[in-house]
Amino acid sequence: MLITIVLAIGIGLINYESIFSAYYFSQANRPGNFDKKTILFQRSINYKVSKANSKAFASLILSESKINSVKAENVLISNRNLLNDDVFKNSYFDVQSGKANSLIINHKYKEAAEAYATCSKYGISIVNNNNTEYINALSKYAKSLVDTTNLNAEDTSHYYTVGDLDNDGLLEIVVFEKKLSFSSGIYTSNNIKLFKCVNSKYSLIGSLKSEAEYCINIKISKAKDNIDGVFVSGGIGAHSGIQSLYIIKDGKLVSALEEDIKSLYPSDIKDVDGDKRVELSSLETDPNDMNSSNADSDKIVTWFKWDGKSGLNAVKIEQLTQ
Repeated sequence: MLITIVLAIGIGLINYESIFSAYYFSQANRPGNFDKKTILFQRSINYKVSKANSKAFASLILSESKINSVKAENVLISNRNLLNDDVFKNSYFDVQSGKANSLIINHKYKEAAEAYATCSKYGISIVNNNNTEYINALSKYAKSLVDTTNLNAEDTSHYYTVGDLDNDGLLEIVVFEKKLSFSSGIYTSNNIKLFKCVNSKYSLIGSLKSEAEYCINIKISKAKDNIDGVFVSGGIGAHSGIQSLYIIKDGKLVSALEEDIKSLYPSDIKDVDGDKRVELSSLETDPNDMNSSNADSDKIVTWFKWDGKSGLNAVKIEQLTQ
């Protein structure tokens, strides 16, 4: 008899919660302003969480974000504990995407990239999902960071790169800053500048001097196992080449090599063996072709992998004939 009574009370409580949850849910779906609907959804979810009321509440917040993104975001965050984790994450990403799209329309690429970057605070992966809008916004911001004063007609896309250099789920920006100026008679070294998102804001966090006088190619790519690096191919003077590799160590951008690679001619950086690791290279005249001038002689290109310490291992040698 006692068991029957307890079961009856339990069933009654379940029905009680379901009834009130359904009631407030139905009220929330009637015409009304955002604030009123928010309170009704909160009451519905407090009585009983269901996929229907949780998703409907998230949909309401998303609609409001198109009118007042700040208000919608604040309501979403303050009600995080009421929502299913997946619903919250999807809704937060949608709100930030809407905010970012509005910023992109107004050419505010830095702010748009930062809107996406806030998703990482809640364990929402941006880089792993290959979010093209985030990448495009950040790339346009990166392009604006290139100082074109000394570039003349050079392609600015060769002077910056974006990538997840420290595997934190957010993209970093690396810019080759060309400051060399012969017209003024003053030699100012060029710099490799690192911009990182800290507390949802992109800012300059480090800079290293570079011997390269101009940049041919720069890219962030895998250097060794789980270590990514900044690969730079540049030039010195009229004909010579120089290549460098930088990594993040103890939170700072440092050179990964004891010495940069210097060669007679500028050369490329790319993955030559398909292992998803970029190789550095040097380009020299073929020592067996002694009868031609340097310009007309056959060439030898040697490809190197970083050894994970401070040196390089030669992995491939190619002959380039004229």
